[in-house]
Amino acid sequence: KTATLQKLYAANVLNVTSDSVSLASAFPEYVDNLIKQYKENEIEVVEDGIEADYEPMSECKLQVKIYPVYNACGILSVCKEETALIDEDIPAKLHFYNTFNLSEMKKLETSDIIPEEAISQVEEALRIKLRSNLNVINDDEMADLGYYNFENLKVSENFYLTADSIVWNFMPRELSVLEEVRI
Repeated sequence: KTATLQKLYAANVLNVTSDSVSLASAFPEYVDNLIKQYKENEIEVVEDGIEADYEPMSECKLQVKIYPVYNACGILSVCKEETALIDEDIPAKLHFYNTFNLSEMKKLETSDIIPEEAISQVEEALRIKLRSNLNVINDDEMADLGYYNFENLKVSENFYLTADSIVWNFMPRELSVLEEVRI
């Protein structure tokens, strides 16, 4: 079971896919892939003789923490927290969650927990819960707080379990202009 769990972990948490990958080889590959992501986002300062109207990135520090957020009853939820500090600016933190059924040795998907016919009800419950969390009454008040695309809120695979709930995490710009949203 350890080898199977390591493969699940490498494929889902580290996004390193290979049938023969070990954690010892998966971590360096993950780090290389993470660095490549940021390098690919660099844009040439001068393109076709036209200077860009922004300052190019001169320094980027990346920090990754991976830790369990829930581990009970054969269910393990793991958070991968990626922090990027670019040119000593405000650090950008992203949280990616994966939940595993350890008795079946598989990653849990939303469809494993919520029947297809109930998804729209869950999405409406998420809207109601977010309004309650923010103490607002309607979508206009949500927009005033920097929340947009609220009416298109969809359950995602970025979730974790607790003893009594499912928590969905939405990345910046999925629902809010500035920040991650957890419901």
